[in-house]
Amino acid sequence: MACNSPLCGICDSRNICEPATAWCFDCKEGLSEECKLTPHLPISKEHHLLNKASRSHSIVPAKEFQKLPVSVLQIAETCIYHGEQYQAYCYEHECSCCMKCLIDEHKTCKDVADLNDFISRIKSSNMILEIETSLHEFAANLKWINMNRTGNLSSLILDRQKIEKEIQGARQIMNEHFD
Repeated sequence: MACNSPLCGICDSRNICEPATAWCFDCKEGLSEECKLTPHLPISKEHHLLNKASRSHSIVPAKEFQKLPVSVLQIAETCIYHGEQYQAYCYEHECSCCMKCLIDEHKTCKDVADLNDFISRIKSSNMILEIETSLHEFAANLKWINMNRTGNLSSLILDRQKIEKEIQGARQIMNEHFD
């Protein structure tokens, strides 16, 4: 089976070549539009976020996932020494730490941050996309307003010239009358 785009994990396990429209970072699996919307499938986006075990998973549109640089996708999520998932980041040593690392090597480090805090901020990245879209719409509206105002200025200039000609004509008629 040869597909050019990332595949839906569910469809792929059923030997169906269906492109993914969403991506779950935690499951490292894509979701097709059908699988995302079909309620009887256990990994659908709606059920995925409602399920207690996967409620905190990060799901993003597949197009946004594809925009990520390769260097970001290659970042390890598990400790190379203990095989456990990273839980914290030590600013002092500039490295990610699992729970065993925190207990063994980083117990005296003072500047350690919880990775879950950062992940919760990343989940609001969809909000950033919405803001970005709003800004693009706002920029388009500003361009339209600018063009409209430029048109208004040119029509005001033409109207002023027309009124000045009418005034000059009326003044000429009045001057001829008084002469």
